[in-house]
Amino acid sequence: MKILIISNSLWNLYNFRRNLIIKLSNNKDYDIHIVCEQSLNILDNLDINKNNINFIKFNSNSLNIFYNIILFIKIYKLILRIKPDIVLSFTIKPNIFSSIICKFLRIKNIVNITGLGTVFLQNKIKFKIFKYIYKFALSKSSLIYFQNNHDNLFFKKNNMISYNNKFKIIPGSGIDLKKFHFYKYKKKQTINFFFISRLIFEKGIIELFDSIKIIKKKYNHVFFNIVGNIDINNKSSIDPQILINMQTLNLIKYYKFTNDVKRKIKESDCIILPSYREGTSRILLENAAMGKPAITTNVPGCNNVILDNYNGLLCNPKDSNSLTQAIEKFINLDFKTKELFGINARKHIENNFDEKYVINNYINDINKISEFNRT
Repeated sequence: MKILIISNSLWNLYNFRRNLIIKLSNNKDYDIHIVCEQSLNILDNLDINKNNINFIKFNSNSLNIFYNIILFIKIYKLILRIKPDIVLSFTIKPNIFSSIICKFLRIKNIVNITGLGTVFLQNKIKFKIFKYIYKFALSKSSLIYFQNNHDNLFFKKNNMISYNNKFKIIPGSGIDLKKFHFYKYKKKQTINFFFISRLIFEKGIIELFDSIKIIKKKYNHVFFNIVGNIDINNKSSIDPQILINMQTLNLIKYYKFTNDVKRKIKESDCIILPSYREGTSRILLENAAMGKPAITTNVPGCNNVILDNYNGLLCNPKDSNSLTQAIEKFINLDFKTKELFGINARKHIENNFDEKYVINNYINDINKISEFNRT
């Protein structure tokens, strides 16, 4: 069986789907092909026949109609040439374009809704357009994976999928529990908070900066670290000058994004992610797997990973006052409570987010779909 995997970046596949790809590649009955945007320094580490990887520039943030028509044609030609039996897609553009193509070519496909994206959170006009595009694209999809039940209900409520669509709720991309080891929480004189994410408004970075200004006036032993890049092509990116000002005032330490996220989590006492919405937050999964508490917002994709007063603290989205209160509450927690948060964090991941569950779902569903095709 020929399986085509399509995503907007090789980095995404390597970091979030690598073990799935390895598992599929190890099955002699599967011939794995990949379509994605190239990422530097990753290709050699991906355990797959390099001749089966096709690179294409997605430019995920571009809504230029002519660019996207050309992109659609390129993807169509690739799928036509590869002739897959089934297509697995991730992220918005690959989901939409490949689903439309599969619909017309009568190819089976599994779509993974990794989150809603900024277009659904910001712009009402664009939302209406994308709503109808998604509805058209997904109407004949073989199976749709949602990473949380809220996104599933959102798609149903807005008629983006019908009740005839087959769907499943899966725990994000899952976590490799062997890679992300548990680390016992350590007692220290200082507290290091880390924000590790894209520097865009929807991640709550501005609300975090507002909170930091208040907290730093009251607590000398508390430090804030920001890890992530500014994407100048993304309209939601923060103004670089804001970041410079925060550094100049010695309110934060800033680090460009690194692939060695584990090292940053180890340095952290608590991760902060005041996101407006997630599919299922990867950084919260990785952080919890390593036994670290987190402060995040009470929104889909975050509140399924962090349970309030169990393995971290929840605050209101888009609310710097609520975030400040949560940060201050964590600062003043006793060591045993913080330690228990860390233990509970790992336990919650082991019980609910082991990537073996996600991989097994893919394999079982691929086999079911292929069996259906043969009959």
